[in-house]
Amino acid sequence: MRLSKLLKLGGRSTWKTPASKITLIIFVIAVMTYIFSGVNLLSDFSIMSLFSGSISGMTFTLTLLTAIVSILDNGDMEKLYVYTEKNKDDKNNKDRYVFYNTFAPYAWISLLFCISSLLSLIGGVFNFQVFKLLKLYWVIVIFKYVDVALTALAIWSLFDLVIDTIISRMNKIKRNKKKKISSQ
Repeated sequence: MRLSKLLKLGGRSTWKTPASKITLIIFVIAVMTYIFSGVNLLSDFSIMSLFSGSISGMTFTLTLLTAIVSILDNGDMEKLYVYTEKNKDDKNNKDRYVFYNTFAPYAWISLLFCISSLLSLIGGVFNFQVFKLLKLYWVIVIFKYVDVALTALAIWSLFDLVIDTIISRMNKIKRNKKKKISSQ
C-alpha cells in the first residue's frame, strides 16, 4: 500500500471525529470575524510558538505507534494482514482495510504535525515583510489561522488516538483474561 492511501485512510478517520468538526467551526468563526469586523483574534500570537508543540506532537505520535505495535503481537498483525488481503476487493466490507486502518491514523497525525511544524518554521523565518509592505495583512492572518487550526486538529486527533490506544490495550487484556479462564 502506498503512503498516499495510508494518509487517505487516516484522514477519513480524523474528519469523522467531533473534535475536527469543532476545530473547523472555530476556524470558520475566527476567519469570518476577521473578514467582517476586522478583528484579528491572533494579532499578538507568535506563530513560532507552535513549532516546539508540533515537534513534541510528532514525538508523542511515534511513542503511541510504538505502543500500538506492542499491543498487537506479530501473530495479531499477521491475522489482520491476511484478513485485509483476503477482503480488500470486497466493496461491501467496511473492514476490508483493517490492517492499514490500524496504522493510518498515526501517519495522518504525523503529517498534520509535520505541516504545522513547517508552517511555524516558515512563519518564524519569513516574517511576512512582503505582505506587510503590500498591505496584504489578510494573508498573514489566514496563515496564522490555518497553522493554529492544523495544530488544534492534530492535538484533538492525537487525543482521540491516545484514547483508542488505551481502549485497545484494555480490550486485549480482557481477551487474554477470557482465554485463560476458558482454557482452565
